[in-house]
Amino acid sequence: MASVATPPAKTTVSEWRPITRVAFRFAFCYFGLYCLIAFQNVVDFLPYEQISHWFVPWVGQHVLHLSTPITYFISGSGDKTSDWVLLFCHLVISIVATMVWTIFGRRKEYTRLNEWLRVVLRYALALTMFAYGSAKVVKLQFADPSLVRLLEPLRDVSPMGLLWTFMGFSTPYTFFAGAGELLGGVLLFFRRTITLGALVTAAVMTNVAILNYAYDVPVKLLSTHLVLMCGYLLIPDLRSLCDFFIRNKPASPAPAQPHFAAKKWRVAEGIVKTLVIGYTVVTSAIGMIEGASMLAAPKSSLYGIWDVEEFTRDGQTLPPLLTDTARWRRFVTQSPNGISTRGMDDSIHAYVVRFDTAKSTILSNDAKTPLALTWSRPDADHLTLTGTVDGHQLAVRLKRMDVTHTNLLGRGFHWVSEKAFNR
Repeated sequence: MASVATPPAKTTVSEWRPITRVAFRFAFCYFGLYCLIAFQNVVDFLPYEQISHWFVPWVGQHVLHLSTPITYFISGSGDKTSDWVLLFCHLVISIVATMVWTIFGRRKEYTRLNEWLRVVLRYALALTMFAYGSAKVVKLQFADPSLVRLLEPLRDVSPMGLLWTFMGFSTPYTFFAGAGELLGGVLLFFRRTITLGALVTAAVMTNVAILNYAYDVPVKLLSTHLVLMCGYLLIPDLRSLCDFFIRNKPASPAPAQPHFAAKKWRVAEGIVKTLVIGYTVVTSAIGMIEGASMLAAPKSSLYGIWDVEEFTRDGQTLPPLLTDTARWRRFVTQSPNGISTRGMDDSIHAYVVRFDTAKSTILSNDAKTPLALTWSRPDADHLTLTGTVDGHQLAVRLKRMDVTHTNLLGRGFHWVSEKAFNR
């Protein structure tokens, strides 16, 4: 008698607990909205940005009753009033969507949808880590302390300016910070290293978020959300991590099922993934090469900080009195299109100019701040300027300051220190 094959038992999928389903629905709605607005290269093709630019000011005026109307402008800050109101809108919309989804939803588990949310979050994190990491590796985000910064009293430096100076001073530390972000980004691209990538990125971004809060850097919202994204990616591995690091028990391997059952879709997924990774790596490399070439550009012959030895204004030689608001104390030129002067009272005046090396002239590019100077170099350490600034005839004799003999730039690195050089 022929034996009858017994059909394999169906694998039962355990249903999620109600609290898990509600938490996932909220996370899906909230992170989806946040990624939609946070990454402008996607938003540009959608009407969401235009809608939010109308809706957010309306909420600020009619719901939150803000005293100052919300206006959109570019300021380099990610913590503007409009950003906080937008966060409030995201929370309210996500809560309402979660409630509606919970009332009308029939699914008992969202394993598939959760996996795709994890894909979106880890790619969003990876792309962000590549952008910030590459900017640190070549010191574009934290440049060397500027000449103007070297002259600024510490009491006048903002907390954010102090952090930027601290980071920019040390090239090895800035490189180390950027390399950590790049490492986290690379690991997040691959499913087998998601956990390690999330751990590395969480460590790096937690430090960044704390710095942003402690030094009043207006990127608090973004850095906090990046840490939360890392936390979401680590949720499935919390028990294994606890077993391994705390309970000293073997950690069970995490299952890794393919996103698609059909081979053709897996091939398509691999092609898209390769293109995304390739595009990210190439654009980051191009950005780093361009940044390195900018930093390596030759400096002008006038580059440096110049102490004023003699200052003549409208034919009158002014003594170096600290109460004089007209006399210069120092003259600074660093960028190829700008100069600045520091007065005896520590006031700073900046000018957008153009240098003509052939004619040895410095001319203003702004009609509101007229400036026309001619320079000459008696020797390598001295400079004379003659011409008009803000309608006054000037004749200035200056001497180059050797900044390498300052404690900040001249101390250098020491393996052996008999005493702590803390000044």
